[in-house]
Amino acid sequence: MFDKDLPESIKESRESRKPNEENPPPADLVSDQKSGAEIGKEMYLMISVNCKYKSKIQSLLRDISLLSRKRTNLQEMYITLK
Repeated sequence: MFDKDLPESIKESRESRKPNEENPPPADLVSDQKSGAEIGKEMYLMISVNCKYKSKIQSLLRDISLLSRKRTNLQEMYITLK
């Protein structure tokens, strides 16, 4: 679509990055497929962390929003000093 607008150097670098059958990507760059059990364990861990720290996270969010409002108010009050 925008192929005409691209510089030649970009096109060449893209061609060099394209995988081909002769030079497969290194094994450490290939993403591993996770099994259902691993995904389930990760999800359980995320849910347990969420439940354990939910109140602390919510209080931090409240504090951050309060500080943000105070900062905005102070900026509006002292904008004339700039």
